[in-house]
Amino acid sequence: MEKTYKMLGIIIALAALAGVSTSCNNPVDKNALGTISIDGSPWVDSTLTVNTSTLGGSGTVYYHWRYRGSSDIISTDSVYLVRNVDMNRHLTVTVMRFDNHGSAGAEAGPVTLTPIGGSVVIDGLPWVDSTLAANTDILGGNEGISYQWRRSGSSEVIGTNNTYTVRDSDRGSSITVTVTRSGKSGNIVSEPTDAVIFTPLTGLVSINGAPALDSTLTANIEGLGGSGTIYYQWKLISNNGDVSNILNATGSTHTVRTNDMGNSITVTVTRDRNSGSVTSDTTGPVPFGGIVSISGTPLVGNTLTANTGTLGSGGQLSYAWMRSGSNDILDSVSTYTIRPTDVGSSIILHVSRDGVDGSVGASTTTVPTPVTIPGSAEIGQTISVNTTNFGGSGSFSYEWKRYPAEIIGTGSSYTVSCDDVGKAIFVTVARSGISVTSNATSTIPLGGSLTITGTVRVGETLTANIANLCGSGTIIYEWTRGGSDTVIGTGETYTVQFADAGLALTVTVSRFITSGSMSASTVTVPRPAVWLTMTGTAPLVGQTLPATTSNFPANTEALSYEWRVGGTPIPGTTNSTYTVRFDDVGHNITLTVSDASGEITGTTAAVPVPVTITGIARVDEALTANIDNISSDINVSYTWMHAYGPEHSEYRQIIPDASGSTYTVPTDYIGQVIFVRVEHELGAYTSAPTVHIVPADTDVDTDTDTDTDPDDDDVVEPD
Repeated sequence: MEKTYKMLGIIIALAALAGVSTSCNNPVDKNALGTISIDGSPWVDSTLTVNTSTLGGSGTVYYHWRYRGSSDIISTDSVYLVRNVDMNRHLTVTVMRFDNHGSAGAEAGPVTLTPIGGSVVIDGLPWVDSTLAANTDILGGNEGISYQWRRSGSSEVIGTNNTYTVRDSDRGSSITVTVTRSGKSGNIVSEPTDAVIFTPLTGLVSINGAPALDSTLTANIEGLGGSGTIYYQWKLISNNGDVSNILNATGSTHTVRTNDMGNSITVTVTRDRNSGSVTSDTTGPVPFGGIVSISGTPLVGNTLTANTGTLGSGGQLSYAWMRSGSNDILDSVSTYTIRPTDVGSSIILHVSRDGVDGSVGASTTTVPTPVTIPGSAEIGQTISVNTTNFGGSGSFSYEWKRYPAEIIGTGSSYTVSCDDVGKAIFVTVARSGISVTSNATSTIPLGGSLTITGTVRVGETLTANIANLCGSGTIIYEWTRGGSDTVIGTGETYTVQFADAGLALTVTVSRFITSGSMSASTVTVPRPAVWLTMTGTAPLVGQTLPATTSNFPANTEALSYEWRVGGTPIPGTTNSTYTVRFDDVGHNITLTVSDASGEITGTTAAVPVPVTITGIARVDEALTANIDNISSDINVSYTWMHAYGPEHSEYRQIIPDASGSTYTVPTDYIGQVIFVRVEHELGAYTSAPTVHIVPADTDVDTDTDTDTDPDDDDVVEPD
């Protein structure tokens, strides 16, 4: 292709020299070619484009790209992709037009790599042991990046990774990172960090303890960050804000001194591996110092005394006795006698000294109620007054009163009477000129006595005996049974019903205009004729069940009996006894006893399976008919049978000469199963089969067939 273009150029040049036109169209000015330029940068992988916007002439344009000083054409396109082989060379392009003489040219170069672009910043804080990271998110290019970390003012490279962990030796210097990129020229240098320092100390320090004379304050550093040895400096802050170090106060604790009084206290903490410091909040001003206490028991009538022996001398002391929750001063001398109005509050004492700011204080426990009536108050009960918490001295006087103010007694106790029903009772106690009234009792409820008379038996009538009931107003009766809230009667008398059997009856009595109520209960109403007597927990075949009839009304007519098996009546069983039959197996037996006043029913557990086979189903082993669930009152006969499997039980055959309670298995029945049938005039029952018989000395699967109700009627007699 290059040879073709060269030949074409020679032809055009010769034609121009000969004055021959190279265009078949209109004649043109063959010398008006104009100029060209190259757009783009001479960087590897960049594109250079010939700009012919100022090119004159007409006809097809031809391009020749060459290296400066070389006649070899390296491209004939209007654009040129700069390559690695062009590095450090100048590129020229010559342009010719088919209809014009001469050429136009331009040059670019020398060719270099594309300069690296964008920027790099340093993420992180310039603190010792912190990690700085070169953030190249806006760095130009995609090639690999190289890093050089330096201290400001030094050419020494201290790191070559994209991150750098600040060291002790960097302290005082700022840090920069220089990045270069493969395939790019030049480098990018970050802005320097601030000067490196230790990590600033962070966190919280607080002061534990009260700022009082001789008390110990402790610097609480649980919330302090940083690392290294901790140093403390305790400081005073005056009322006008002046701050001064406390001499020789550089430990984690500080005992408040006389010179500290009137000032607030703070503590400043530093660490040798951190810059800066953390200072606590200030305490309140250290008040007037020393300890004052109160002697005396805080009871109404007692005198309390301020103990100020530890306050030292100098200046007149002032006293202020107050009640908790109030700023009112009760007294301003060194003693105070507790009043009834102080009950429920603690007594607080403030002591100050003339010429010294602040005060010291003490307080008592809560003043208790001096007079109480403990417990509840009911008719006939003797109530007493509790004066344990009444202080002072001398004897007590008493006035018992019924609400609103009727005096009913003057002793230390009072017995509640019927006259008090519907009223509350309280007592006023006086001693040493102080009078205190107790709490009132709750309203005295309905009282007296209530009993139930009559025989507790179905059909009998019971009576609520209210002869000794206190209070006034219409009497209301409510009879209930078994703890239920359902009312079954509302009269003075109640006739016991069949539904009450097995439950206790209760009568509750109240009066229309009197609070409270009274209740009385009977013993449990005996159950009439509901018990079936049997041996063990379930009835056995052959066992006779007698019915016990008791606790029926005295005037009952003749009793009638109905026996049921599995819920189905048994014809002809109207006596008080019943003998369990083989047909009853698996069912409950129920007896209903009735008379003209009602009926009641008793039920047994289910009749258990009467016969099972025990032993190993193996040749020469003895099998035994287990009849533990048949009453010893009857004798049964045995018939042993065999079949080819439980699924063939309807084809079982009688084994000749096998009529005892045990049977030794012969070889004839290997692979078959064995049954045993028991019979009596009460019926018959065939056991569940054994597992399949195995030869002697063979292990046996001890699982048994679960068919406990084989067909007793399909027995094949032996040949």
